[in-house]
Amino acid sequence: MKNKQENHDADTPSLLNQSLGGRVNRCFGCGPANEHGLKLRFSLDHEAGTSTAKVKLARRYEGPPGHIHGGIIATLLDEAMGKVNKIHNVVAMTRHIEIDYLRPSPLSQLLTVTGRFLRRDGRKMFMESEIHDAAGKLLVRGKGLFIVIDPAAFFAKHSKERVSAACPVAVPAPKARAARKQRVP
Repeated sequence: MKNKQENHDADTPSLLNQSLGGRVNRCFGCGPANEHGLKLRFSLDHEAGTSTAKVKLARRYEGPPGHIHGGIIATLLDEAMGKVNKIHNVVAMTRHIEIDYLRPSPLSQLLTVTGRFLRRDGRKMFMESEIHDAAGKLLVRGKGLFIVIDPAAFFAKHSKERVSAACPVAVPAPKARAARKQRVP
């Protein structure tokens, strides 16, 4: 039986990390290899079906003066909900998120981000997430729909591509590029 709580971050072996086939995790939210990323670290509570992270964001994530940019808030909620999938031993990708920005979320203050499992319907995983300030006041609430994928198939498809340091987008491997050129009339 799994422990009630375990720490999880991008350095911890997981179904997703194993599926990456040894690739470096550059996820903006949790990847340790992304120098500009948030490097979030979550604790998973298997019994409660939750993921939790404490965050204190710097000025570079500013939107309105003194407060976190709404897109970064969306990322925090997405990461919290996405980590809950690990409790269910699935890899799932975000299909839909809805967010209620209830109060401005301050920079440079300790905040708690929590993701929670709601229900599963086939490949659909329904989640919710919240951000609270240090006093426990609810700042943001979100709901998300995640679709379970076959990580081996997904990452095998992408392993046929290579990422160039000069070009941060996936570039087809030379063999695939040559084959594609032959098909063009």
